[in-house]
Amino acid sequence: MKSKKQKKITRRERKEFLSPLYIPPAKKKDSEGPVSKIIQYKYEFNLDWYLLTFKDHRRQPEWQQYRNLEGCNEMIRDFWIREEAGANPMVGPFGSSKFLRSSTQSNRRKWTGSLEKGQNKSFLATVLLKPYPGHCHDLYSLFKIIGKTLWIRDSIPISYAKEFIQPADKNMSLFTIEAAYDDDISKLYIECALMEWSEKAGIVWIDESMSSFYIIFPNSDTIYLNFGCLTRPTATFFAIFKTLPSFQSMGLQPNYIPHLMNLKDLPNCKFIGYGDGCWPPDSSVNLEEWFLHGGFITLTAQTFNKQDHIFDRLHKVFQYQSALNVSSTWKVVICKNVEDNLAKNFEKFRCRQSLISSRMIQLSLKEGSSRYFETDELFYPKKKLNSMSIIKSLSFHMIKLHNKHWKKKRHFIIICEPEEKYNDIISVPGVDRLTLKEFELKFGSSERILLQ
Repeated sequence: MKSKKQKKITRRERKEFLSPLYIPPAKKKDSEGPVSKIIQYKYEFNLDWYLLTFKDHRRQPEWQQYRNLEGCNEMIRDFWIREEAGANPMVGPFGSSKFLRSSTQSNRRKWTGSLEKGQNKSFLATVLLKPYPGHCHDLYSLFKIIGKTLWIRDSIPISYAKEFIQPADKNMSLFTIEAAYDDDISKLYIECALMEWSEKAGIVWIDESMSSFYIIFPNSDTIYLNFGCLTRPTATFFAIFKTLPSFQSMGLQPNYIPHLMNLKDLPNCKFIGYGDGCWPPDSSVNLEEWFLHGGFITLTAQTFNKQDHIFDRLHKVFQYQSALNVSSTWKVVICKNVEDNLAKNFEKFRCRQSLISSRMIQLSLKEGSSRYFETDELFYPKKKLNSMSIIKSLSFHMIKLHNKHWKKKRHFIIICEPEEKYNDIISVPGVDRLTLKEFELKFGSSERILLQ
């Protein structure tokens, strides 16, 4: 019996034709990969495609899906910058991008999609997000929301949101949001009125790290003037695109509550939360206590080197706080960089206090009265901390710690020396800097402190 002849595999059926093109590897820079330039974008088959040219001139340009590219973000950003400058886009074999619109002056981009709000992602309307002429100098955010919705997940007071408005900033990215269909105009008008009446602005997080986001403002009589606009547009909302380091994104969560820092200092004040979103869930409301009494303490190397009996003094304050409130719990968090600094200081200068502090840290870790920062509580890799002051690196770590535990603890404090207190300030509420004496006076028994 003759065996059946195998069917010849065509090029499109070959596995290698369908395999992802990873260029360049994620851990390498764009310049180290084989790609020379990105020259075109298109949106087809519900996917984002880029036309790539290569350093090897014998290789023909290729269309590749964005999801298959790694490490090419800078090239993609450069492409959109060139497009903003008005370069005419090439038309690919599947047609040109639905983003690219021709006008008499330049090619304008606009995003079309769903606007949603609240924890349940209630649909509001289909909207157009468009750059505001003369006030939008970076369209990179449009690329980041391809295939996504605009989900107004959180809200902050407009008075706080206005701190992000800088009309003099030449790099500000200002957009307008309007209804894509006439039937949705009235829905957006109602939402705009509600935001204006409640004096709230919406937050649309663009990535999971909460480091880039849109702030959505109602188009009111005064808001457009804050953006430096000469005339008031007809759009329902304004949106500005912002990027911040991850540690700063926590400033947009609970800390906008008016006078929160002062309220936290009141021993008899309790905070009851019913959700941390823009709108509470429609089905039910779950009450829970936030900002529980107690906190996390960390200390700088200078404090360990200059202060005596640190752990005894801290323990007395913790005892006093527990007497005031039984549920009060405090914990000292040790940074390994601080511990390493103490060891080096002893080796180099034979500093007796550094040796004593190192031994006391080890005892406190063994007893459980202190612990190290956990991996997800450290903001930067160790190699990036070498060029920072200890007080600055501790600020980053404590803000990350705050972002993780803000519901469970009320206070996040860096104990430092007077000369460190105002160095390398990180202007995000939630983390305090106090000297050891200030900490004792604020949280301890004044009678005990006076007797010391």
